[in-house]
Amino acid sequence: MFNFTYRHSLVGRRFVLLTVLFSSIITLLFTVVQLSAEYNKQLDQRALFNQIIEDSLLDSLSKSIWTYDDAQIYLQLQGIVNIPSIERAVLNLPENVEFNIGEVSANSIVNEQFEVNYKQAGQERRMGQLTIYSEMDSTYNHLIAFGSAMLISNFLKTALVVLFMFYLSDRLIGRHLMHISTKLAKFSETEKAEPIELNRKYHDENDEIDLLVDSINNMQQRIFFERNKAFNEIQKKEQVQVEIVEQKEKLLKLEHKVSISEIVRSLANELNAPLINVKAFCKLTLEQMQQPSFDPKRVELAVDKIIENSCHALDIVNRTKEIMQRNEPQKEKVNVNVLIEKSVFFLSQELDSVGVAINHHAPENNVEILADKLQMEQVLLNIMRNSIEALSTVDTSKRSIEVSASIFQEQVIIRIEDNGPGLSELIADKIFQPFFSTRDKGLGVGLCIAKTLVTSNDGDVEVNLDYKQGACFIISFPYKRDI
Repeated sequence: MFNFTYRHSLVGRRFVLLTVLFSSIITLLFTVVQLSAEYNKQLDQRALFNQIIEDSLLDSLSKSIWTYDDAQIYLQLQGIVNIPSIERAVLNLPENVEFNIGEVSANSIVNEQFEVNYKQAGQERRMGQLTIYSEMDSTYNHLIAFGSAMLISNFLKTALVVLFMFYLSDRLIGRHLMHISTKLAKFSETEKAEPIELNRKYHDENDEIDLLVDSINNMQQRIFFERNKAFNEIQKKEQVQVEIVEQKEKLLKLEHKVSISEIVRSLANELNAPLINVKAFCKLTLEQMQQPSFDPKRVELAVDKIIENSCHALDIVNRTKEIMQRNEPQKEKVNVNVLIEKSVFFLSQELDSVGVAINHHAPENNVEILADKLQMEQVLLNIMRNSIEALSTVDTSKRSIEVSASIFQEQVIIRIEDNGPGLSELIADKIFQPFFSTRDKGLGVGLCIAKTLVTSNDGDVEVNLDYKQGACFIISFPYKRDI
């Protein structure tokens, strides 16, 4: 007759099961209470009969015993047996005299004993003992019938109430929840959801179901809009990411070009001194050969200088070529003090041109690290050249650079200090960044390249901000005793 949704509704089945269980427990409790009340009522009725016997019949029975009226005794006992539920009455007198009326036929029997006393001249004399046997079968049968009727009645009422409640829950809640779940199962984020509508008759004002449907419809709309918004943002982010990648590629190309420019500039600065010396000694040799009385020894000395400077220039070109060709460091055991002396020799021309003196302190001769020799030479050249360029801007008669290498706390420490203008904290934080320079014509990649090379060789380079007499660069490498 009705299209119930309980077959598909787990909530509906649970509702019915729990309602029946709770109603059954309540029905049993009420039935037990009513049976207990009815049982007490039956006991009170029996107690009333016993009270009547004790108050009325025992006195007349004691008189009949006193007068030895056997017929009256039997008549009185018969009257007691005629009381409902009493099946037998037994009177025990002294000298084993016994009167009994009735037979016990019931399964359940209870007995009550009464003392029969006769009052004479204000004194009570015990005449005998009356025992009454009462059957309980009728009481129990009455309670069983009464309880069965109560259970059937209560269970019928409970069943009707449960069915009505289930019908109401199905009509008011269950079918609407099933309709909502069916609609939600078809919901897709990529398509705009159709609003959920409930066909609710005789419904004038909004209740919890309507609020739930409104919330779900609003949520679906928000999900659809937020999904489109997120999709558009993802597209924008992807586009921005593509632009960032392209910009990074452009920056890498620019950095590569600038790095090459820096290397070319460094190469030009380093080649400048030996080429000038070659030119000067060639000119001196030519002048000596044009004189009528030239000294062959002086010519030979000049040619040796030409060869020496030519070899120096060739070493610079070969070293620069190897640095540009290498991608990964070629690590080997390197004596730091030897590297410092060689780097100072390469910078000798620049040092003389600006009047800068480099003092090399070597408290320990055998200070070795595991690193790429050519890359470490380039690091020392870049940092010391940076100090030379900083000192060239200082108007002082004593321009110096202090270089030292030592072993301290399982580390090899290389310090490069100058007495130039120094570095502020703001500049020190940016000095190793690419393209940052404090000079107008500086490219700002020398120190960046130096830091990159040091890091690739498992070292670190930093600025000592506690040094107040100029700038101080500290290069550190792990000290390995077994290299």
